[in-house]
Amino acid sequence: MRMRSLFWGLLCLLFIAGALFLWHQKSGRDGSPSRPHPAVASSPAPTVPAASPHGVIHTNATQISLADWNTNKFAGRLSNTPKSIGELVNDGHAILLENALIDTQLPLNFVFPKNLQPQGDPGAYIVQARGPIDNAFRAMLAQAGATIVSYIPNDAYLVRATASVAGALGGNPRTQAVIPYEPYYKIQASLLYSAVEQLQQPDRAMLKLGLFADDTTATIQQIEKLGGQIVGRDQSPFGPVVRVIPPRNWTTLATLSGVQIVEPFHARAVANDLARATVGVAPDSLTSTNYLNLTGKNIIVEVNDTGIDALHPDLAAGGNYGKAIGVIGDAPQSLVDTNGHGTHVAGIIAGDGLKSTTVTN
Repeated sequence: MRMRSLFWGLLCLLFIAGALFLWHQKSGRDGSPSRPHPAVASSPAPTVPAASPHGVIHTNATQISLADWNTNKFAGRLSNTPKSIGELVNDGHAILLENALIDTQLPLNFVFPKNLQPQGDPGAYIVQARGPIDNAFRAMLAQAGATIVSYIPNDAYLVRATASVAGALGGNPRTQAVIPYEPYYKIQASLLYSAVEQLQQPDRAMLKLGLFADDTTATIQQIEKLGGQIVGRDQSPFGPVVRVIPPRNWTTLATLSGVQIVEPFHARAVANDLARATVGVAPDSLTSTNYLNLTGKNIIVEVNDTGIDALHPDLAAGGNYGKAIGVIGDAPQSLVDTNGHGTHVAGIIAGDGLKSTTVTN
């Protein structure tokens, strides 16, 4: 009998404690009823949340201060969300660009400088899938008339498409968002301040432009009509690349629908000898011995790249540490390099850099 009374007494105490807990949750610290937090209050239309400790919403490129430009290399990165890039990396609604962080659940109200606005149809769009990208999504893009150019995180593609195709894609149930590929997004961050402030490039300073493959000839003609001078051409997996002495009003190049990327041009420079010291393989750029005296003797490495220049003095027989056998290949074309990258990789693996400055290619 005594145990039963004790049991009911404890049960009553638990009910009282629970009631007090619920009352405390319902009321504020001063005892007044709590009110909905503004961040979760209902709204008839979506609104952009205020800035938070996680990040800063910055939508107007023309309002960035000079101090910000001077102290933050990503000062020009616009954002419509308070989330940091670390929070957005795994967010299925995020579009991560060098110059913009976009949450496709929120309104996109970026303000771009007038000189960085497209001339008519931008010709390219970022299309985000509703969920992970799969073959069905790619097939849908092709059937709609869009051509895939490259992947854009997260779960999106940069595509070539007309405005009408983009409009149709926006209404497809497989599509989460369709965003115009703005000129502002094309410019490398190191050039962005000059672009926003419309500063001229130094005399004879060259730019490297990535072009869309489907409109190369017309785009080159437009570049030359604007006053740009094409001084070199190359190819990338994403389309042609041209080296340009730009016109005075160089930002107009980014507004061309056939231009995909605008970057500063940097001439290649031999640096293998400096890299050895930087990564600790050798104490300086002149020492011929390696860390722990490793030579790679009796080690064979296959380099699947653009080919290797078998006559390069660092790689040919007798070149590196007096080896008797130089580079070998599985076919004649493997011993010829018309690009330079394969020889560069082979040099990292098997060269010492001592004869790099003796070669002109």
